[in-house]
Amino acid sequence: GPRQSVDPAARMMIQVIDCSHIDPDANPEAVGVLAQAEFAQPFDLATGPLMRFVLLRFAPQDHLLLFTVHHIVADLWSSALFLGELFEAARAYTAGVRPDLAPVPVQFIDYVRWLRAREANDDGSGLDHWVATMDGA
Repeated sequence: GPRQSVDPAARMMIQVIDCSHIDPDANPEAVGVLAQAEFAQPFDLATGPLMRFVLLRFAPQDHLLLFTVHHIVADLWSSALFLGELFEAARAYTAGVRPDLAPVPVQFIDYVRWLRAREANDDGSGLDHWVATMDGA
């Protein structure tokens, strides 16, 4: 059946593409083509990785980071949270301080345990709710 598998030794690689021949302000279409090409690359669910980072380097201080993630790993809300933390980490790094990140209140496994306990104690009202909601669909 389904199971969670976490590889503690997993490393994220960042592919760096030299785009010094492109002026992103003068030619945003070229940047869009590069981004679309990256986003169109398929994921291999069996071997991963299921997240990719590509850094487009236009000049020594001018970069664009592309973040592509398979929907099995993160939804829009999770991706937005991750990117917010990434931006905060980058801001802190450039300022030479520690990032100001909110503590993580629960892990995914905590949510799974909560769901299992809820299902184990379900008196049928959850099922009744959905039967009524889907009536006539």
